[in-house]
Amino acid sequence: MPKVEILVDNKIKCGFQDENENWIIKPNYDDIYKLYLSGDCFFAVKIENNWGVIDQELKWIIEPAYENISTIDTIEGNSWDFLVTLNGKQGVVDCFGSTIIEPKFDLIYMIDVFFDLTTYLVKLNNKVGIISECKTLNVEPIFDEIIPDKEDILLSSCIVKLNDVWGRIRVDGNFITEREFQLDNYRLNKTFREYNNFPRGAHKKEISLFSELESLIGLAKVKQEIRDIYSYVKNQENRKDNKLKTQSITHHMVFYGPPGTGKTTVARIVAKMFKELGILKKGHFIEADRSQLVGEYLGQTAPKVNQIVDKALDGILFIDEAYSLFSKQEDIFAKEAVNTLIKRIEDDRDRLIVIMAGYKEQMDIFIESNPGFKSRFNNHIYFENYNAFELLEIFENLCSENDYIISPLVEDAVLKIIENELTKNEKAFDNGRYIRNLFETITKKQSRRLGSISSPSKDELQSIEIEDLS
Repeated sequence: MPKVEILVDNKIKCGFQDENENWIIKPNYDDIYKLYLSGDCFFAVKIENNWGVIDQELKWIIEPAYENISTIDTIEGNSWDFLVTLNGKQGVVDCFGSTIIEPKFDLIYMIDVFFDLTTYLVKLNNKVGIISECKTLNVEPIFDEIIPDKEDILLSSCIVKLNDVWGRIRVDGNFITEREFQLDNYRLNKTFREYNNFPRGAHKKEISLFSELESLIGLAKVKQEIRDIYSYVKNQENRKDNKLKTQSITHHMVFYGPPGTGKTTVARIVAKMFKELGILKKGHFIEADRSQLVGEYLGQTAPKVNQIVDKALDGILFIDEAYSLFSKQEDIFAKEAVNTLIKRIEDDRDRLIVIMAGYKEQMDIFIESNPGFKSRFNNHIYFENYNAFELLEIFENLCSENDYIISPLVEDAVLKIIENELTKNEKAFDNGRYIRNLFETITKKQSRRLGSISSPSKDELQSIEIEDLS
């Protein structure tokens, strides 16, 4: 077969020439489109405003009878379907010219789904349905609205609306609600995360350093900010080693956010991070609150603050609900604590990192109340509420860590409990604390249920049942 090229002459007519520039087909086509060039070639051609297809040997596959034609790659590039339009109606023909779907649909889309199969999304008389890669009608055209979802090729081909309820169509054509889809997606992503928690390959040391951070549920923005801080500090240290100019860095931080969102856990990881970077010699973690820093009478506060700071030197001092140190102007003991703390932060700036945590509104007021804090605490990191699926995963981790097992039915029921609680208490929600309390309540109910069994089996001791949730 000679080499085939597409040419367009001055009259905007198309044809083919071989490698010797001899005409194979005279330029009598209005338009021509090379569809595929890897082994086999197909060409969509337009003549007198009608489209057809010819193969690499320049033989007609589809007679030029269609108003419009485009190509669809079906299974891993091994075969081709053509989307055609005739009399304003759409259909599909295969690469052999055989009609797969009669051109009778008002609208048709191709959607790639599970393992490169092709599904056709069709619209007929303002109703929408799906035709599978096997060209059989999987779903009758009954949906009110439908949206192709190419980002989610593993679980579902498209998003549909039926009787004002949004859901998904699976590859097999079955309809599931949006919530059922989200639960499926959660299970799949959880499997991926569990697999990825085992570092492999290059950069093992660096992966190991952040593996604890990455293993935390949710907190995507927090994780990124911690990684950014690590990269910046490491870069400054590298510049110093190479006798380049460096910027003065303050490592103190403020963690904002609602309770139970992992602020203390992340602070412990930050301590390890700064030890790894060589900023802190010990990298230990000292936690304190108002009761440990503020005295009950004049002259007692400064020694208490100094005692806590001395313990924290070469490590992290974490002050939870830090705004309680300065709740009102007339609190002279709190003022003494704040002033002593600021002095020690300055005096021991090379040996101490302080992380203060609390609710955002109160912490904003607290930081603004003293210029000493405002100038030294430049790293502000916000911890958001967990969503329902993240809270479910925290619950399941507690189950796993304590040798309990839940079925998919129980998993779904726990998710509903969490969703209801989030709806009721979105602004004042305890996040991880709520989940720990929920876990303890459920396991106590399980113990009560098993109390009537003299010698429960191992499976019974591990299994949480629906009745344990009520």
